[in-house]
Amino acid sequence: MIFTEEEQKAIEQKRDIKISTLILNDDDLPSKYKIKLLTDILGDENRARNLIAQHNKEAIH
Repeated sequence: MIFTEEEQKAIEQKRDIKISTLILNDDDLPSKYKIKLLTDILGDENRARNLIAQHNKEAIH
């Protein structure tokens, strides 16, 4: 299949969101690995750390 550049970006974004969700919800995966994997996906360690902190806060409530 051939996708337009816009469609390809949307597909990649959906993929990244699904992978990020799996990483965040994996309770057996240590935080340092979550940070590394999410940093690779997001391209920014601070965003990765903030996402993990937000996820942990929501999981508590």
